[in-house]
Amino acid sequence: MAKWKRIRCSGCGGHGLVSDYHGDDFYGPKECGQCSGKGFNWISDKDCIVEYPGGQFRGSLPGGFKDKRVVGSREE
Repeated sequence: MAKWKRIRCSGCGGHGLVSDYHGDDFYGPKECGQCSGKGFNWISDKDCIVEYPGGQFRGSLPGGFKDKRVVGSREE
């Protein structure tokens, strides 16, 4: 059984929005592409980051499962 924890998105700092720039032009806020606007991702006990358990792989963070930035957890 895999263990999962919710971590704050490193792309938007947990806000779900990022600034949209093209060159020097600022177009305003847009949805974060790393967390799909939720502000968090899930990390497994194997340090794999996914959009949701069973969802799209977002990368890995060695030692991230033990990190203090945890928002919540669940077992699956």
